[in-house]
Amino acid sequence: MAKAANLTKLSSTCVHILRLLADGKLRSGEELGAAVEISRAAIAKHIKRINALGLSVESVRGKGYRLLNPIDLLEEASIRQACGEEAAPLLKEVKLFEEIDSTNAYLMGLAAAGSAHGVLCAAESQSQGRGRRGRLWHSPFAQNIYLSVAWRVDGGVAQLEGLSLAVGVVISEVLESLGVNGVGLKWPNDIFIDGKKLGGVLVELSGDLASDCTAIVGVGLNVQMNDKADSSIDQPWANLREYGYRGNRNALVGRLAAALLGVLDAYRASGFAAYQQRWNMRSIYRDVMVKLVSGSTCVTGQMRGVSPRGELLLLKDGKLEPYSGGELSLRVSQ
Repeated sequence: MAKAANLTKLSSTCVHILRLLADGKLRSGEELGAAVEISRAAIAKHIKRINALGLSVESVRGKGYRLLNPIDLLEEASIRQACGEEAAPLLKEVKLFEEIDSTNAYLMGLAAAGSAHGVLCAAESQSQGRGRRGRLWHSPFAQNIYLSVAWRVDGGVAQLEGLSLAVGVVISEVLESLGVNGVGLKWPNDIFIDGKKLGGVLVELSGDLASDCTAIVGVGLNVQMNDKADSSIDQPWANLREYGYRGNRNALVGRLAAALLGVLDAYRASGFAAYQQRWNMRSIYRDVMVKLVSGSTCVTGQMRGVSPRGELLLLKDGKLEPYSGGELSLRVSQ
């Protein structure tokens, strides 16, 4: 697995130890030291580094170490297998990182160099993960999914209208197919379950927006994030493990990559209209009184779903009005 340049790097020895402990089984310091060819004292130092990542390694006196919550580290072969034969021709390249600033930012760099089409980038952790409007996306090591895909688009940005909403739909459908029920969507790009945030989508564009450009679709999903994240997240959040997902992260990354590449490949022909009703049936605020906030401006009305273009439809003073724009924030009206 690669490491991003100019970042604090996890040593190869530390990664090796983490892989040995990933299954949650107890392993002695002597066994670990022999496997990576360092002393037991050095093993103890690397264990501290692993704990600093937000993972919890238990030290059992006289017996060794074990990871309290087993993890599955990213592997290209497993991801490609889960992606499936139908989507395989769309997945040109897989880039995996232990640490990176942002998977979206990495693919934006590739796109600027003209080499990002059908590329999947996924990471164990991000130092500068971003959500909508530049907000920080909490990214603990090997506990969640942080991935982005890049796809070249001929004909300009107009044909990508509503793309982030369509992505939300297919993510929900993938999760439902894996036994996670009750997934809902908040306009324009948040994924919820049981009133708590499960993930989000960030779509960015690189190139000539009037002609040929590259769409970068980033997805963050909570899989088994522990309670240490509480202090840095300002809203209720949920994990997939709490809601029925029992598979590993590689399988989920592969299934998501297949779904995202499928959307991007077909979107020029289908547009958002093909996803409109599927989005509306998952809207968590459908028929709820909401307010749209942009800076000091606030509009209140009843949320009535989205249009065939992905605009939010607000019933206000007896009129159904469409709203769109990256700076709009949707909230329940108090």
